[in-house]
Amino acid sequence: MVTDNKNLNPGNDASNETNKSKSEEKNENQNNEMSEPFLTGTHFEDPNAFIVYDFKMSHDSSDNSVSFRVTYKFGDKPRKYILEGKHPYYFYISVPESLAKYYTLPETIPVKGEELISDDDNLKYQVDIKASLKKGLPKDVINSIINKPQGYSITVFENPDYPAKRIVGVYEFVYSIEKI
Repeated sequence: MVTDNKNLNPGNDASNETNKSKSEEKNENQNNEMSEPFLTGTHFEDPNAFIVYDFKMSHDSSDNSVSFRVTYKFGDKPRKYILEGKHPYYFYISVPESLAKYYTLPETIPVKGEELISDDDNLKYQVDIKASLKKGLPKDVINSIINKPQGYSITVFENPDYPAKRIVGVYEFVYSIEKI
């Protein structure tokens, strides 16, 4: 569970807060975010902090897996945190419960995200993630899996014990962005 360190600071009593200016409070909040030891949910409070623009699936018959290609970008807060601290970040995809019986694992093996190369907020990045299918699945079952991208979730994290951001229904999320 991710906790907000600002609420755990015993020095933040009522008399202390009334004496702080808004700019001091803002600077303290920024320092708390930067002092996080790894990427956490506090970096993703803004709904635009992590946006997935494309989510494509295909079957790779060479290793009997589903390949996911995800195009994404980070908002200001997580992008600056990753860049300034040279923090690595990772992704994994969770398969829908209704399709889990066709996969060897309910979640993919984590894959490292692309190195962020600049503070340009218009840059989009891609990651390719694979999920192994069980052996012996008929071609029509594989095709139905590929043609049903709904219900998959994507998680971004730095420390595997603390998922920083999860989008449940990533395909639906992308589709809702396209409609805006």
